[in-house]
Amino acid sequence: MSELDNLKVALKLRLDPTWFIEEVVGVEMFPKQREIMQTFYKGNYRDLVLACGMRAGKSALAAMFAVVEFAQLLTLPDPQSHFHLLRSQPIAISVVSTSESQALDSVFSNARTMIEDTDWFSTFNLSIRDLVVRDKSKNILLKTLSSWSTTAIGRSNKTVILDEVSNFERTAGRRGAWQVYTKLRKSTDTFKDAGHTISISSPTDPNDIIMTLYKRNDPKTLRYLLPTWEMNPNYTEEELRQEHRFDLAAFYRDYACQPASVSGQMFPEPLHFVRTTNVLEQSNPDVSVLRVLAIDPAIRNDSFGVATGYISPENKIVVDGVTRFTREHDAPYISPSMVREFLEEKIRTHNIVAIIFDTWMYPEL
Repeated sequence: MSELDNLKVALKLRLDPTWFIEEVVGVEMFPKQREIMQTFYKGNYRDLVLACGMRAGKSALAAMFAVVEFAQLLTLPDPQSHFHLLRSQPIAISVVSTSESQALDSVFSNARTMIEDTDWFSTFNLSIRDLVVRDKSKNILLKTLSSWSTTAIGRSNKTVILDEVSNFERTAGRRGAWQVYTKLRKSTDTFKDAGHTISISSPTDPNDIIMTLYKRNDPKTLRYLLPTWEMNPNYTEEELRQEHRFDLAAFYRDYACQPASVSGQMFPEPLHFVRTTNVLEQSNPDVSVLRVLAIDPAIRNDSFGVATGYISPENKIVVDGVTRFTREHDAPYISPSMVREFLEEKIRTHNIVAIIFDTWMYPEL
């Protein structure tokens, strides 16, 4: 390929990255994949949040983004000078997975294969290894690492791609997973609006990382919540519903991308509602039963739910108390001390023997 041809490719790569993927790399994109990539670059977004069902082709799309971002760096005559960095400072495109073994089977592996199989990339002096693709002369690299590794956090990341980000909670816990996400995203700040964070995942529950990111109203973030069949035209809703007709909870969570629908199927028998006194509103409740107290803050810190329950002599679960705290007008958040005072009183007076909590956002409790 002549120098003039390379210049033409570099120009078209910036004008339409989907042209580069389909015509130069030779990968046919799904219509929705093409739409997402074109919208992201034309809209000058910083971040992409892609929550969609399994088998949707989201990991393939993430690999295409990795290839485009790496190619754009390759076409810069002097990447460090372009971004006002020291000449010795490496610039990375980092693909982060729950483990290196997952990376070798998913996003990074797909991206590396595209690079290896594309003649255009052979015009550059690339070193291609299992976990890294590097251009030593320009000091740029496409690299994979696991979510529990800290080696990418201090690096100058032009782009961070988080593969199945909701699964990070399984290895690092919810708070640890958020710390990984926050630090990695911050590592792109050096590049200002040219720094990108791309988060992809199938949701695992309504309040996991990908769903929380999707619900944030950030004008610099492009957000999608898509069932499998809207992303991948090779599947239909009817086909997947039939395949999982004996496990509809899995269908809604894994393919319809509606994890909230699963919560209504957690109880094996129908619920029975009986009008009764709310025990949390009583100062002298019946203490003949052993109660469990459950507390759960909303992800936006604007409400805080509290409930009590016990096991009846008939071995039934009875919820006998519910209440919630809401944020006062113009207050930035709910007062943790107020919630703590309420909980301590109920623990003393309501025969509470166990507490169930998800209060990682409220360390004061």
